[in-house]
Amino acid sequence: MLKNKKTVLIADDEQLICELLKKIIDWDGLKLCFIGEYYTGQALYQAILEKKPDIVITDISMPQMDGIELIGRVRREGIPCHFVIVSGYRQFEYAHNALKYDVEDYILKPVDADELNHTLNKLTLKIAEEENQVEDRPAAAHNEKLLKRFFLNNGITQLAHNKLTLEQIHKEYGINFKEGLFQIIYIKSDIREQTQDYAENSSSIQNKIAVTFQDMFGEICTCILEEQSFDTIKIGMNYPVENEGRINNKLKEYFGRIQNYADLFKGYQLTVGVGASYDHPACFLKSKEEAYAAIGSRIVLGCDQIIYWKNLEQPQEILTDGEKKELFKNLEKTFELMEKERFKELMGGFFRYARNHFSSSSLFKLLEEILELFLQTKERLSAGRLNEDYIRKQYIYGMQSAVSLLDLQKAVIRPVSEAMDQLADFVEQQNKKPVRMAFVYVEENYAKQIHLEDVASYVNLNPVYFSNVFKRETGENFTDYLTNYRMKIARELLCATNDSMNEIAEKTGYQDARYFSKLFKKSVGIKPSEYRKIYG
Repeated sequence: MLKNKKTVLIADDEQLICELLKKIIDWDGLKLCFIGEYYTGQALYQAILEKKPDIVITDISMPQMDGIELIGRVRREGIPCHFVIVSGYRQFEYAHNALKYDVEDYILKPVDADELNHTLNKLTLKIAEEENQVEDRPAAAHNEKLLKRFFLNNGITQLAHNKLTLEQIHKEYGINFKEGLFQIIYIKSDIREQTQDYAENSSSIQNKIAVTFQDMFGEICTCILEEQSFDTIKIGMNYPVENEGRINNKLKEYFGRIQNYADLFKGYQLTVGVGASYDHPACFLKSKEEAYAAIGSRIVLGCDQIIYWKNLEQPQEILTDGEKKELFKNLEKTFELMEKERFKELMGGFFRYARNHFSSSSLFKLLEEILELFLQTKERLSAGRLNEDYIRKQYIYGMQSAVSLLDLQKAVIRPVSEAMDQLADFVEQQNKKPVRMAFVYVEENYAKQIHLEDVASYVNLNPVYFSNVFKRETGENFTDYLTNYRMKIARELLCATNDSMNEIAEKTGYQDARYFSKLFKKSVGIKPSEYRKIYG
């Protein structure tokens, strides 16, 4: 069984992380065999000496012996295992120290299953090449590639907020940029039908596309940065100003070449999104956002083409501030009441409007904000009972994979609708709909005079019956709930503002500041002024 499989050790000081890693790795598909998990650096080191694993997946911060020290010791022992670092640290120095010992990859927590399996797939192919005595790249070249990848993923964001000279960038990140132009492009792969042929060959397809770029542009670029994922290749270029025309001509030739290769696979579509070029690497982030927006525009312009951001004539925003505020207010109410059909109706109207006022950057930003609005509502209602990570991944993957506005509309509605169904089932066990409506009413009107009869009328119930339902479902009578809610708002205002007691009383629905103070002390245990002194 072990003969044809590569052996893997897993280590993290949290047992749950080890269990998660074991669960998300595609052991059979990658032909890997799990041979042990460890929770301290010392225990892992002894296991490596004894078991001689092919691959070690470890956190960088471990008790007794940290990951960097462990890797250094193993390297000095001459044991030829391959390390994949999993860490919550984003600082560059951790990645740099890891790369010094020729680790295979540096993955940030929370670990993405696709990213980890993609890394392990590349690693198993590399090990197979080593076993077949295929000449491996020098360690220095391998490290340089990982440093460039780290910069493309993290450095360009840091650089946008802290502009450095080219010399400082070289010192900080180990990348030797030259004076000239700096530009990002995205190469997006879409598959109309997920076939077995594509699933088995996706990694080699992406690698071929990336290698072809290096071959064609290596001579006219000073520096090329590259990052691959399952369906996207992100490339950063630094080249002399005088080569800009050649770059644009080469892009057309390059696209024709990779299209010919993609045609070998049924239903495979390629789109290249090109950000604008700028005269300093601090603008890499801006070019990246433009390239991403260009790729997003394929949902209206179509795939199988090069899309230049500079040629797009799109409004900066789809909605005005007022229109956005109104939409989000309606969506939030819809989420609170778990009205799935109303949600679909609102999103349908939004997409009809977006079609006539299309802006890919604005559209995707708004969709991400809608997801966050739902997840915030979900958290309030379900107390973490739904899998937020799963919902987020389904939603984002749907956004990135859509090749038309209709596809996109379905892709973002589906995971939210499914989650709303699950959430509605859960909430139904906790509260009846009239009680949920009462919660919404209080949230929207707590600063006004509220009587039980007002809320009962709002939820279309007899006041006495509503009072009984509310007490049964929440465990407290409505008046107490209203008072507690207002006191919660009052505590927030006392901490976050300099409002007077009269102003806070008015903002929480009380005309008499003395009465407000009396209720506050009864509810919280101390006077409002004392609360502000302690917590303000």
